[in-house]
Amino acid sequence: MAITIAFVLIEIASGEEYKFVNEVRKLSEVTEAYIVYGAWDIIVRIQTTNMGELNSVVLKIRKMAGVKRSATLIALTGED
Repeated sequence: MAITIAFVLIEIASGEEYKFVNEVRKLSEVTEAYIVYGAWDIIVRIQTTNMGELNSVVLKIRKMAGVKRSATLIALTGED
């Protein structure tokens, strides 16, 4: 079965980092979520079975409270 993996970089409202990470980890498609230092505040790893499902999850994340902006990086697995 093919999988689609993506990493979402998120800028979150100040002070909302821990609350957001705890909430986003509840999504079944989220396999990892971390608070990070640098230009972005949060990195989230998503794994789905297709691009349509990925799109739905990313849109859900972007609508979550505190999200200021995001960037989605779709990963190539190196498999045919």
